[in-house]
Amino acid sequence: MYGLGVLFSALVLGSMVGSAYISSLPAWKSIYTGIVQAQQSGQVLSLSNSFGLSPTEFLLFLSPLLANAVSLIVMVISGLIANKCYYNHSVKKIKKIKSTTNKELLNEALETKGGVNLPIAISVAFAFLVVNYLPMFLM
Repeated sequence: MYGLGVLFSALVLGSMVGSAYISSLPAWKSIYTGIVQAQQSGQVLSLSNSFGLSPTEFLLFLSPLLANAVSLIVMVISGLIANKCYYNHSVKKIKKIKSTTNKELLNEALETKGGVNLPIAISVAFAFLVVNYLPMFLM
């Protein structure tokens, strides 16, 4: 399970760094500036004609968006998988407590064994913030 977590983390981090890197390329900035200037001058640009760009330029322009889409898809999939794993873990833990505890002390035993691991929750929240906002400070 840790291998899958490492793989998903690497995919999200790679797509985020890739998006930031591509957006910082002079070629991408040139294309972006050209599109913005064309819009400001009143020229009508549409996605149907790829903003008047060559296929290579259009793919370069869309690359950060595609990288962010990959990141979002991986995040959703990993969230669904993690939710299912946590549910299975909780069911096993509750069954084990029910089998080893008498009925009078069952609620108390469930309360003492359950709960949130606060240090891990804080660590994950901090790591999430670092991964999301670090690329902004590197540019």
